[in-house]
Amino acid sequence: MIQYQQEIESAIQALEQWFSQNPFYGYDPFDIKGKSWIIPYQKYALTRKPLNLILELFPSSVRVAGRVRKQINSKGIALLALANQYRFLSTGFDKYLKTAEEYLQWLTKHRVTKYGGTGWGYPFDWQSNVLIPEGTPSSVVTAFCGEAFLLYRSVTKKEDYD
Repeated sequence: MIQYQQEIESAIQALEQWFSQNPFYGYDPFDIKGKSWIIPYQKYALTRKPLNLILELFPSSVRVAGRVRKQINSKGIALLALANQYRFLSTGFDKYLKTAEEYLQWLTKHRVTKYGGTGWGYPFDWQSNVLIPEGTPSSVVTAFCGEAFLLYRSVTKKEDYD
């Protein structure tokens, strides 16, 4: 038996229980920075630094006051799909593969195809060198989603998501 295996198993079960009782909606560290009333203050270091400090110190309060809504992030769903597949590989329990398949179905339903391929983006506008509209495919989000689908094919040998 692996050292601390029982503690690890208990922690995983507690996390699984939490996920079964809580919706997947949440805030993202960057969800507020694409808001029209924040963008002007992000342009200059004199206003950007104190504003970012406030955003980091009071993330929930600022989002409630700024009417930023909690959302489901495709990257988070992809990470859950991956975690459940790895859990299936380590335990052999089909319930984990079934859960992973549910997440993959969600990702399939929420993919972006209007740019000549398949991708996933953030559910909010976000500021980089330019303002990137919500839903625009992101290399980071798409990489995690793609990895989840590739692992599924490797694990199951199914071609369901080609």
